[in-house]
Amino acid sequence: MRFRKLICLMSVFALVITAAACAKTEVQTEKAGTGNTAAKTETEAGTAAATEAESAAMVGMANPMVEVTGSSEFKDKLGIAIDSSKLHVPPKMFIIDNKVADIIMNETNVDGEPVEYRLRATKDAGLAPTMHGIYDELTDVGTVDMEFGSTKVKIDQKETKDKKTSVHTWQVGDVYYSLTINNSHSQMQYAEVMDSIFAAIGVAK
Repeated sequence: MRFRKLICLMSVFALVITAAACAKTEVQTEKAGTGNTAAKTETEAGTAAATEAESAAMVGMANPMVEVTGSSEFKDKLGIAIDSSKLHVPPKMFIIDNKVADIIMNETNVDGEPVEYRLRATKDAGLAPTMHGIYDELTDVGTVDMEFGSTKVKIDQKETKDKKTSVHTWQVGDVYYSLTINNSHSQMQYAEVMDSIFAAIGVAK
């Protein structure tokens, strides 16, 4: 009888130990699962951060600019005719990303301050709205209608809030143009520059 009681007690004790062991295993499994989830979360966060950093680097990457020695290269490589010899001042010339003609002209205003005139041209309609490269908020200033014989040109004018930079855009045939002017300038300077540009692109004679 005592032996049976002892066996019963031992069986109960064994069940208690087994139950405790199972509970411990479940806790350890749960902790391990939590650890795996945390590790997975850290890995996903790290991957997302790396992707975000890579995207930011790509956004900040400058478009390849190649300097050209003569404006005839615009015609040869882009199909855009610009005669730089007719421009108001001797320019520096580049091709951006094999799609955009980039011409920089520098002079001084009436106060002796430097003024940069930057003419760009492309046949890519998708690039046209932003090829000027000014990403500050622009305010509409107005529209100027010009006529050169039978050719009519509508020039849209915008400027930054501080009024230090103005953007002028127009289209002739299948070519889109933008002229960005940095710093203040007189109306006479503007007229001289625009006349030279329209002569250079073959609209004005």
